[in-house]
Amino acid sequence: MPTIEVPKFLPQVEAPKIELKVATVDEKVPAHILVSSQWRSDEDEILKAKIKEYGTQSWVIIAKYLPGRLGRQCRERWHNVLDPSIVRREWTREEDLFILE
Repeated sequence: MPTIEVPKFLPQVEAPKIELKVATVDEKVPAHILVSSQWRSDEDEILKAKIKEYGTQSWVIIAKYLPGRLGRQCRERWHNVLDPSIVRREWTREEDLFILE
């Protein structure tokens, strides 16, 4: 790869320093700080504990205990994966027929 000379008349600029901090309840978390990876088991345990404490209507508050997660992510994780009322079994023949009707 060839080297390119930077003209002397261009100003020499240092790269900006980036400072990260945990958002407070009133602050929005920038999208580039959000976690988009798979949920870890420790996050699931925190989520379950906070749902016991706050219920299933305070997702923004619960998300504050999970840095990088949004209330929407917490709600979806609970309702789609962790909620103990989710029935995980094979569909019955009657259920299959009901859907096909």
